Amino acid sequence: MALYTVALGVDCGYCHAASGWKGTEKPAMRTALAMATLMKEFPKYFNFARAAAFTCYTCHQGAVKVAR
Repeated sequence: MALYTVALGVDCGYCHAASGWKGTEKPAMRTALAMATLMKEFPKYFNFARAAAFTCYTCHQGAVKVAR
């Protein structure tokens, strides 16, 4: 989880609710779960040697919103 805090520039409370670490009541947590699934599936659809080297930081670079 520490990788998420660096990649997005946030602390744990940004996604996790105080009521419990596994709760999905925060929109940021639901988005993080969807993005984690995307990252897991990414190499299947983009079949090149470095696909597995992509992380959240590749796009986010320490910001919650991806720079355009």
